[in-house]
Amino acid sequence: MTIKKLTWDKPVTLEIWLYGPSDESFEKAVEEIKKIRKEHEWLITNYINKPYIDYDSKIATPGEWHREWDRYEAPEPGAIYLTTEGEIKIIKPGGG
Repeated sequence: MTIKKLTWDKPVTLEIWLYGPSDESFEKAVEEIKKIRKEHEWLITNYINKPYIDYDSKIATPGEWHREWDRYEAPEPGAIYLTTEGEIKIIKPGGG
């Protein structure tokens, strides 16, 4: 899915791909996600089960919102927020 967000400055284009969470450690999954080629400005995916954002690589994942897991590491919840200025932010429960 591709989303184009119009802002006062310039449009921001997000690419959303659902790969499913990785079976690797968080650190390994972060390295793998950086290798995914993206066609647009930002890649949003579910590849890492913890909230993560990389402003240099322009990749973000919201994490997972459940208590049980069958993956390598326990999930953590989060949400991706796109501001009116087109900035991508991660929101974690408790204000993180």
